[in-house]
Amino acid sequence: MSPQWSRIAQLAFGFTFACMWSAQASAYDFHNCSDDEIDKIAGAAAVAETVMRIAEADLNSIEDGGDATRFETYLGSPATSERTEHVRQMLYAIWQGSMANAAYYCNRACPGGANAFSEQGSALGNQKTYPVYLCERFMDDDELNTYDRAATLIHEYLHHYGAWDPDFIPEDWDEWARDLAETSPNTAISSAWNLQFYIDQ
Repeated sequence: MSPQWSRIAQLAFGFTFACMWSAQASAYDFHNCSDDEIDKIAGAAAVAETVMRIAEADLNSIEDGGDATRFETYLGSPATSERTEHVRQMLYAIWQGSMANAAYYCNRACPGGANAFSEQGSALGNQKTYPVYLCERFMDDDELNTYDRAATLIHEYLHHYGAWDPDFIPEDWDEWARDLAETSPNTAISSAWNLQFYIDQ
């Protein structure tokens, strides 16, 4: 297990998913956000919580011998207990850290039409809050719905724990993630796009 995964496991140790989902993510911290923007963030965070519950249920099913198609499509095969546990620990860490201690900064100017950005690996240090910088497009693009914004938040939460993005923009992120899962599953399992697509399907 890599040092990064060991740190994530350490952060998650001693907690059960049920206990964490019963808690409220009470430490939201908003900067330069209007009431309407806070409502959009809170709505997206609620949807993010729901899809993470569903991903946890999928992991449980896999460990009980159920269908692993969703996992293997985006995170590669085989869906061993070690690999599913890595993903479970990331889910635990997102809830315990990112969702519970996020600091949201609204209306940031972002290059390349991005929805948001964050500080990669910020949760692996000693920071008390983990910044998520939300771009104007996140708030103002009429083509984005609450589900789309939830997917963006999940993606940024994953960066807090070291998940990476490629240094180029493919024509189709979903196709790129599927190809990576097929050709390099051990790389896919630490990709923010692959983890996001697995979680939010």
